[in-house]
Amino acid sequence: MTSQKGSLFVYIIGPIALMVFCFAAVAFMAFDVLQNQKSDGLVINLAGRQRMLSQKYTKEVFIEMKTPGMATSEQLPRTQQLAVTRRLFEATLAALDEGGSTFKDLGATNPVTTPATHDADIKKLLKEVKTKWGALIQQSDAMLGKTSAGETVSGAEMDQLKSTSLAVLGTMNKAVVAYQNLSESRVSRLNNILAVGLVLIVVCALMAYVVVRNRVLEPLKQAIELAEAVSSGDLRRRVNNRRHDEVGQLCQALNTMCDNLNQIVNRIKTHSAQLSDNAGGMSAFSDQLNSEADGLIQKAETLGAFSGEITSTSENVRAGFSESIHNISTVAASTEEMSVTAGTIAENAGMVQRASEGAVNSVRTAVARVDQLRDSARQVDRVVEVIVDISEQTKLLALNATIEAARAGNYGKGFAVVAEEVKLLAQQTNEAINEIRGKIEGIKGATEHTVTEIDSISMVINEVNDLIAAIVNSVQEQKIATQGISQTIADVSNGFRDVNASVDKLAERQSRLNQDVSGVNNSGRELAAAVNQVRDRSGQLLDLSQELKGIVKQFEVA
Repeated sequence: MTSQKGSLFVYIIGPIALMVFCFAAVAFMAFDVLQNQKSDGLVINLAGRQRMLSQKYTKEVFIEMKTPGMATSEQLPRTQQLAVTRRLFEATLAALDEGGSTFKDLGATNPVTTPATHDADIKKLLKEVKTKWGALIQQSDAMLGKTSAGETVSGAEMDQLKSTSLAVLGTMNKAVVAYQNLSESRVSRLNNILAVGLVLIVVCALMAYVVVRNRVLEPLKQAIELAEAVSSGDLRRRVNNRRHDEVGQLCQALNTMCDNLNQIVNRIKTHSAQLSDNAGGMSAFSDQLNSEADGLIQKAETLGAFSGEITSTSENVRAGFSESIHNISTVAASTEEMSVTAGTIAENAGMVQRASEGAVNSVRTAVARVDQLRDSARQVDRVVEVIVDISEQTKLLALNATIEAARAGNYGKGFAVVAEEVKLLAQQTNEAINEIRGKIEGIKGATEHTVTEIDSISMVINEVNDLIAAIVNSVQEQKIATQGISQTIADVSNGFRDVNASVDKLAERQSRLNQDVSGVNNSGRELAAAVNQVRDRSGQLLDLSQELKGIVKQFEVA
């Protein structure tokens, strides 16, 4: 929601924001003072130590002048201790003036950091201390130089050193007092800040309370009274608040709500009467619709009975076609088997024909081989005759050799033995040749007989080959005729299947028609039930309109 000038958001958030601002300012300043307070304690301690260091340094100078070379309690040479004290005093004085690091212990071993001094009076005092400390160092160095040279230091010089040391101490006391006053002023300022902040916060809280009471609580009280009046049925009451802040907008919204409720109640009164009239008309219409639904159910039941008769007839037709298709399929299968058998016979006959042709070729080859064998036997016979001639000549030669050996006497005995052996070999050769000739004659006779038998076999095989060729031609013609019959039966079977498919579609559509008829019947029954429900609802609606009239009478409208 956009805040307007003088809105509740500004009245409430303004004091709260001022309270937060005051609290933040007080917290910031208090934190700054506390931080300074934390460092003030360290600065005051260091400033107080400066007084002690100045007096310690003066005392150690006098001791060194009285007993030169005497060690300190820390077992350090006196001159070294003087240097440590001097360095610690000067470092602390510079840290107090300009800020920086110094040493927290007297041995100058523990460093510590201090803030710079910004107060003009204190800085003036620190510069005065620095000047007097320089004079003190100058006088002490001169006196220690005389002592180390064996010269005597006058009493006036000692008095002057004491006077300078006391001047340093007095000025340092003033600086310590100034530091303490500065710290106390800061504490006082912190108390003032806290008091002012507390007052501002209380004032802001009172402002917020007054604003909330006048601009929130009072209007909300009126709004609550309006809500209670509306809850009791009084829509004539309004809230008199015309401000433009959020509470004013709330009151205007409540007034608008009451106006709208007033209009709504008036409309409800008007429409409740119309609702009562419409409920009565709806009840009469539901009665008429119920009568129409009963007539629709009766017609659907009649159509369902007629559809059932059609379904039964289509089932009988489909059963008859199914049986016919089964018989035709059986015939087609038998014809197909016959065709396959004829093809197998044709193939086997072809194989036999090819085998007989192979046998004829084999017989012809055998005849050629037998002819070659007969020719070979004749050639062997001629060779045998040549061998016989050679054997006869060999015997003659052996006989001549025997005669010549006999003539030769003892010298021809060995040759006679050889000739006898040759003669025996020639006789054995004749015997073998005669045996071979007998075998060859037997081969010739068997060959002639074989040729005669093979010629007879070849004639028989040729006749068988001709018969097989005739069988193959007959089987091929039978196969072609069987394939034609099978194709015709397949066409008839396909026609029956198409008719059966049409019958199936008819049965399917008839089944859908039965379902539709059943759906119409169910829809009619559902319609009748819905009409009854509408009639019941219209009665309830009529009762509700009467109850609504009673409720509206409870409101008091303008």
